[in-house]
Amino acid sequence: MDFKLIKTLSLETGIQNVTLCILVVQSTLGQPESDLAIIAPMAASIMLAFPIFIVTAIYMIKERISHNKQKEKDTTDLEEDIECRVKQERKTSSAVAEIDEIHKVEMINPAFEGDAINGHQTKT
Repeated sequence: MDFKLIKTLSLETGIQNVTLCILVVQSTLGQPESDLAIIAPMAASIMLAFPIFIVTAIYMIKERISHNKQKEKDTTDLEEDIECRVKQERKTSSAVAEIDEIHKVEMINPAFEGDAINGHQTKT
């Protein structure tokens, strides 16, 4: 079973059990005894809300902190990805500029053939 469903069923069952206890005590005992016997189940039903509230508050705070940490991590990962892409773009741009420069030299002076890989120029 899913954990959310387990939590829901356990809370629902606990609340219904207290209510059932109150109903049974009131229907089986007479008036003065039932009023005295019902004190414990009524106190239990009133006090049931406090632990549920505290656990829910702790859970919500934990989820919010976890969500904020994940958001910060995603932002950091995105910034690193952008930096990597910018560096790659700069490398690509500089390589294209070098190739363009070699082509300009060849067009201006066709007597030289450039060796783009080794950076040597030979005269033909």
